[in-house]
Amino acid sequence: MEYRLKRHDGDYRWINDRGAPVFLDDGSFAGFIGSCVDVTDHVEGLLMLDLAQKDGLTKINNRQHFEQLGNTEFNRAKRFNIPLSLLMIDIDDFKNINDTYGHIAGDAVLKQVAKTLSENVRELDVLARFGGDEFVLLMPNTPLEMAHVLIARLDLALRSLSIVFENETIAVSASFGVSQLNDEEKFEKVLVEADKRLYEKKRTRLTHR
Repeated sequence: MEYRLKRHDGDYRWINDRGAPVFLDDGSFAGFIGSCVDVTDHVEGLLMLDLAQKDGLTKINNRQHFEQLGNTEFNRAKRFNIPLSLLMIDIDDFKNINDTYGHIAGDAVLKQVAKTLSENVRELDVLARFGGDEFVLLMPNTPLEMAHVLIARLDLALRSLSIVFENETIAVSASFGVSQLNDEEKFEKVLVEADKRLYEKKRTRLTHR
């Protein structure tokens, strides 16, 4: 097990404690033998890595880490000629949620949306908060038609959300923009195409109100 221990000088250290029982020849218990190792640098290094890679509010990947992972998957898809799709997700009327219920409620919506998306994507997918109320999902080994199946599942999951904040129920929906790797030379081009399609969808939705 690992735990924090206060040292004689008042500093707290992370300790990795390992132990195993020892038995005598007749089978009787003689005690434990083990070791305690200071692993503070290792644990704090992992914590710093997590802070560098995760969005502080939603605890999913942040934009910087997503772009690193995205470039890796993009290069792999180009090299082996395998499909790669990318989805931009934008919460509908998020400004209205903030204006009506307050920014604390808006944060609660972002956290719940991130949790719901995480629960409905596949293990191989890479989900991140891209900024503000926008999320991004990278789908390796996924052609466009399969991406649309996943979009339908995510859309239904978000519309089924009923977020209660201070006795108020907040409904959630989102707009989606999807692109597929074609002959782009840079990963950013795939991102730009998905973002463009997202805002086309949002403009269409606003036009038909």
